[in-house]
Amino acid sequence: MSLVEIWDSVWIAALASAMLYGTYRAVEWRWPERYIGMTQTFGLSAQQTSLRFFAYRCVPTYLFAATCFVTVERLGGNAWISAGVMWTCSVAATHGRVVVEGLVRKWGEANYALFHLAMLVLLGGVVVAARLTTRTWAVLVPSPGELLAALWSGLLVAGIGGFAVFVLRPRKNSSPSYGAAYFVERASRDVGIEALDWLFAESLRVGANPILLKAILVVEALQRPRWARSVERAFVYLRLARTSGVMQMSSTRPLTDRESISEAATQYAGTWALRFQALDGLPTWTLDSGDAWEHVTAHNGDVAFAESVRDIANHLLETVSGRWTRRSENAPILLELRRFPARFAFRGVARADELTLLELNGAAHYQTISPPADRTPGSWWAWECEISPSARTVAVIDKDKQAATVASLADGQIADVQATDASDIQFLINADSSK
Repeated sequence: MSLVEIWDSVWIAALASAMLYGTYRAVEWRWPERYIGMTQTFGLSAQQTSLRFFAYRCVPTYLFAATCFVTVERLGGNAWISAGVMWTCSVAATHGRVVVEGLVRKWGEANYALFHLAMLVLLGGVVVAARLTTRTWAVLVPSPGELLAALWSGLLVAGIGGFAVFVLRPRKNSSPSYGAAYFVERASRDVGIEALDWLFAESLRVGANPILLKAILVVEALQRPRWARSVERAFVYLRLARTSGVMQMSSTRPLTDRESISEAATQYAGTWALRFQALDGLPTWTLDSGDAWEHVTAHNGDVAFAESVRDIANHLLETVSGRWTRRSENAPILLELRRFPARFAFRGVARADELTLLELNGAAHYQTISPPADRTPGSWWAWECEISPSARTVAVIDKDKQAATVASLADGQIADVQATDASDIQFLINADSSK
């Protein structure tokens, strides 16, 4: 077999893999999560019927692979080489990276790697089946010239039509209006939930304000989506740019999103800029623009950027506090309820020297939340504490100021939040035990 025939086997298989990948991406941006849900044991399970899931995962792969192998054989190439290339490209672009990450997860995390390893075996079986049935499928595949012409026409029509649909289609009634909520959701999809978890973990590590960091991340991600950041990293490598990563940090080498988040957290450590004030007649926590302005404009000198960061930060503070029926300057700030596959976690910020978390579910369970050892007394710090998914009421108590933040949970969501005196906690315990 000549080098030309080997080359034909490789590039045709790589092209078929790219087209298969594009097909799935057109169906759903992050596949195969479309058909996958979370469980507390296995980690991932099919939301639809098993037959539908396997059809979704296997039929397109079989069709593209069989067509590829027929074309390769007609051009004198080796279909088995194409099979190996196509399987490698397909799994590397979809499951391979996730397998590597999943295998190094901490003990107790959901076993995503096991699921993706099973998918690798399944895809291998589909590719082999397509290779073994090449002759049967050959009667339906046009000649290489006709196939190339059809593919070009199809790509051209799909490209123009897809662009037109994307630009002209009306927004769904369920879509959030253009504003802070929409921008946070859009940026979260772009960077991924893992990057946001990393941001909060780095805030815990260095003593940075997770609200300010997330607000900057949201605005930067909107200005530079994932594809633009990839191009920018190449420019940094070629010395044509100096900043990279989702947080746009300066570096002599390209930074990943995580690395840029770590750099930003270190740079903003100790910058909190929070104040309790009346907003629209209602007392609430907001970002103090005066204290944050110098730091944010040093990051990006555009005034519109600083104003957008302020608006996003205030929205993040209001996302949970908007459910508050009572508010207090002394009570710890609750930011979010993070739902992992097998556990929940409360996240927030406080100025207390120590917090106590009380979890009520028919019985009272206490946890102590301590600030970092190097924290300056009286300064802000971020905290995270695990709770049971079955918890009905959770109270975060600052015993020094005799204040508490009490959250009521329903169906895995925060239903109500209120600030109260620590002296009222015993009443909550009695009320919960009587249920």
